[in-house]
Amino acid sequence: MLNALIHAKHGKHEDGEERVSWRQTFRAIEDHVTASIFERLSYLSAPCAMRLLHGTTRRNRPKDAETLFSWRSVSLDRMEFWPCWDDPSDNRRSREPDVYCEWQVGDPVRSLHLIVEAKPGSIAQLKDQWVGELKSYHHVQELEGAEEPDIIGFLAIGGRISDPQDFMKAVRAASPEVQVAIGGWEDLARALYFELKANTLPWERRILQDMSDALRLFGYIYVPFLPTLKSMPVISEGAINRIGIRT
Repeated sequence: MLNALIHAKHGKHEDGEERVSWRQTFRAIEDHVTASIFERLSYLSAPCAMRLLHGTTRRNRPKDAETLFSWRSVSLDRMEFWPCWDDPSDNRRSREPDVYCEWQVGDPVRSLHLIVEAKPGSIAQLKDQWVGELKSYHHVQELEGAEEPDIIGFLAIGGRISDPQDFMKAVRAASPEVQVAIGGWEDLARALYFELKANTLPWERRILQDMSDALRLFGYIYVPFLPTLKSMPVISEGAINRIGIRT
């Protein structure tokens, strides 16, 4: 389906009085970029997936991001999309993070639970949403009698964060032990570019290329400008003087 959308093979549909391409409709829905990318992330080897997440947070890499994504020994046990968690502060409401993952990391092995909240473009990330999802996570863990993981992580990818320090303060008040990382879709596109250059496994390269193509569909592209530019030739002083005389 993704390749059919990329190559505009789905045609158009009626939207009111207009005929709109399915490609345009697909791009307009924020959850589609999340599903397209993270579904494929789950098909990769866990170390490769972890390298991509590490690259995604390269511009906002405090200690928390290193704690979450710098592992080399790693396995992915579970990935769930839009889990529905009861809100402990309002029993008529539920919370749905975009992605929830459970990993085993390090040696000796430690458990890592990761909550992902993704936004496209310049849509605002919401502080109350982060806090609500973390509170709901703890509530569900308690109801299920689940063992506390060694590491709890929250990854916000994409979108606009008005005041990162204010967000961090609110999150830490709700869940003092949580590690918070902030990433960008553009940085993921960059990480994919370099992973494709280094990765030699044909099956994994196909998945990586799919992910790169999906990001391109949503407008996230990495272009390595400087390495592809030719060096400017050195102009001699004599040539400069001759040009000066002629002008």
